[in-house]
Amino acid sequence: MKLERLKLAEVKPYGNNPRKNDGAVNAVAESIRQCSYITPIIVDENHVVIAGHTRYKALMALGEDSAECLICDGLTEEQKKKYRFLDNKTGEKATWDLMKLEVELWTV
Repeated sequence: MKLERLKLAEVKPYGNNPRKNDGAVNAVAESIRQCSYITPIIVDENHVVIAGHTRYKALMALGEDSAECLICDGLTEEQKKKYRFLDNKTGEKATWDLMKLEVELWTV
């Protein structure tokens, strides 16, 4: 793996991405505006997105021309598919501690 700044024109969204993320693009773009761009887009050796489709779309919407990308080479197609699914699905299993969330929201 290596971290590299790539032109967004070189990054290719995964054509069969089953995640419907257009509704989240504006929120992610606003997050990037407020907090900067922190999490890299994960791509394979051909610069096809493995994880970070929404970040990619948000950066494009913000008019950015490049982004930090974590290039993961040597993964099998099966591993890429599994990671695409698990990266999105595992977050759905988490819940919120509402008392801590309230403290965090009121101290921002």
